[in-house]
Amino acid sequence: MRLVDVLITIMLIQLVGLLGVFSSIHTNYGLQYGLFIKQLIYIILSWLIMYAISRIRFEAVLSLSPLIYGFNLFLLILVMFVGKTIYGAKRWIGIGPFGIQPSEFMKVSVILVVIYIIYMSPYLKAQKIFYILLAIGIPFLIIYKQPDLGSAVVMMLPVLSIVFFAKFPKHFFRYAIPIAILTPIFMWHFMKQYQKERILTVINPKSYYAKGGYQLIQSIIAIGSGRIFGKGFLKGTQSYLLFLPERHTDFIFSVIAEQFGFMASLFIIFLYIYLVLRLIVISYYLRLYTEKIFVIMVASFIFFHSFINLAMAMGIMPVVGIPLPFISYGGSNIIVSSILLGLVFSIINTHKEIRLSFLPHNKMPVHIED
Repeated sequence: MRLVDVLITIMLIQLVGLLGVFSSIHTNYGLQYGLFIKQLIYIILSWLIMYAISRIRFEAVLSLSPLIYGFNLFLLILVMFVGKTIYGAKRWIGIGPFGIQPSEFMKVSVILVVIYIIYMSPYLKAQKIFYILLAIGIPFLIIYKQPDLGSAVVMMLPVLSIVFFAKFPKHFFRYAIPIAILTPIFMWHFMKQYQKERILTVINPKSYYAKGGYQLIQSIIAIGSGRIFGKGFLKGTQSYLLFLPERHTDFIFSVIAEQFGFMASLFIIFLYIYLVLRLIVISYYLRLYTEKIFVIMVASFIFFHSFINLAMAMGIMPVVGIPLPFISYGGSNIIVSSILLGLVFSIINTHKEIRLSFLPHNKMPVHIED
């Protein structure tokens, strides 16, 4: 299996996304072609970004990570003053007919700056751990205040994956495990009422029908009504009659499941699992410690985004506004995913001797170097 398998997987996910976006804009009010054209532009742009970044050395980007982090932090702060408020949240900066969501780009910045801190000292002593927590904590608080708790939490999850790979001191886990257990309890007391209701809605959607339960119920109805092979292209009633909210963004999976059924839903899940596994395999064959950790974090980024969105659409997780990578409508997440994958391809380009295969043939994987 070669790198082309990864590229084909990304392309298939994007094609499913274009089909889903087109299906979601077909309503009893007509077709909103503008959204589809924008999504097509984002997809074309994503391939240009992946190609351009794959030609840049990863070390060069890593050396600039503090500046990239600082610039994105500036954009996050700027949102508080000039950002557009949509559905009660101030998250976007308008640029003509388009808009950018700095919290999405902050996810790349956080991953890069954490890798940079690890690069400066592979052995994470107390001081380095403090720097990592600080690099995550500042944007977390700003994004939380937008308010966008979902993006703030998801921004942290890829970084947490390094716990299984980075060289933490042994006593770290004595403190980390109790903190991980107590943090959700502590955060509950600082959540806004509507955020608490979103969590409780998952347990009993009917009790909170007017406060978020409606979204989950309509999403579950859409997915279930698709059955095995779906109702057919452009024949989904939940989206056509506007029963399903945010059908082209948060709940686009529900639109696809209704029109194309269980088999198409299974195919989407398979594509994401395959992409994540391929990235993990790539990390297995890399020499440098920082490169290995970076690819693992990119795999975690795609896994958590796709898992949370799919679980949200199925009604087993709260509605938190997390897009489905390369499928949900919107440029920010597509561009961010493209930047991360472009950097993965950049790493691969410097290791042409790597044989990307699930089962090694004649060559054993190279050893990690600090």
